[in-house]
Order: sequence, then structure tokens, then C-alpha cells
Amino acid sequence: MPERNVVSWNAMMEGYCRIGDMGSALMLFGGMPMMGTSVTWGQMIDGFARSGDIVSARRLFDEVPWEMKNVVVWTVMVMVM
Repeated sequence: MPERNVVSWNAMMEGYCRIGDMGSALMLFGGMPMMGTSVTWGQMIDGFARSGDIVSARRLFDEVPWEMKNVVVWTVMVMVM
């Protein structure tokens, strides 16, 4: 891929989340050269929840930077609970 941006990174992470490969999704998430968006954080929280790992979903929610804890992230977390 000639140019990678937040959208392409999110698409790759979403693919891993959908197949339940949270290890690979988390590796991509941690390796992003740019700061993710609230969508990035939300999809990772949702991925952990869908894979049945509510503890990791909550732990990741607690790590979301305050300025990114918007309606997207809060909605995902409320749906998890």
C-alpha cells in the first residue's frame, strides 16, 4: 500500500477484530505511527468485547485519552456492559 493513513490502519484492525484475532489487531494498534481516532479506540474496545474479553475491553477504555472519550467511545463501552 503506497500511503497508509488512519483509515487504512483502522480497516486492517477491523478485519482482525471481525475474525477474532485480537492479538494481531492489538499489534497493529500499538504499531500505528500516528495517533488513532475515537473510531480506532471504539473498534478495538468492541473487538475485545465481541471476542468475549470484557476485562480487556474495559482496560482499553480506561486507557483512552480524555480528549478522545467522546460519544463514539462511550456508546461502544455502554453497549459492552
